[in-house]
Amino acid sequence: MKIGIFGGGFDPVHIGHTFSVQYILDKKYVERIIVIPTYRQPLKEEYSTPFGIRLAMATEAFRKFSEVLVSDIEGSLPLPSYTIYTLKKLKEDYPNDKLFLIIGDDEASNIVKWHRYDELKKYTNFIITRRYCEEIKYDRTFFKDAIVVDNPVIEISSSLIRELIKEGVRVDGLVPENVLKIIVNERLYT
Repeated sequence: MKIGIFGGGFDPVHIGHTFSVQYILDKKYVERIIVIPTYRQPLKEEYSTPFGIRLAMATEAFRKFSEVLVSDIEGSLPLPSYTIYTLKKLKEDYPNDKLFLIIGDDEASNIVKWHRYDELKKYTNFIITRRYCEEIKYDRTFFKDAIVVDNPVIEISSSLIRELIKEGVRVDGLVPENVLKIIVNERLYT
């Protein structure tokens, strides 16, 4: 089976995340996707939202997707949450499946900053999606075997959602309804 691995902070999950997953499944690039909230991302600031709440938001956001599994795998792996360790564990758990790490072209352009990035291909191939309307350059040689997706772009980010909420702007429609309920109930980003 072809399994996509879709990781991120998901602080919070937004329609850009859910649309990307739906698009990749609809286009049959993979048969299943494992969504993995990052426990602690080494290249970004600490998350303001605890892992358990981000995991709950991801679970709610992808509940309607029968081909999606939300995993808490990074909660039990060594810190910081390096992708190489997550992929290695997933390959042990899914030895007969082909894994595809789904990343945006913005992350592809920063791949050399990832811990042991040159070893990632031992465990996965890549699916690269467009994140922004403008073209982002990345090492086409390193990603020569990647599936490059010409997806429609929704220019939105979790940081934008957090900023809008902080400013008192409603984000209905930008995040899944069940995620919005968690944001309101937990008083996140205010």
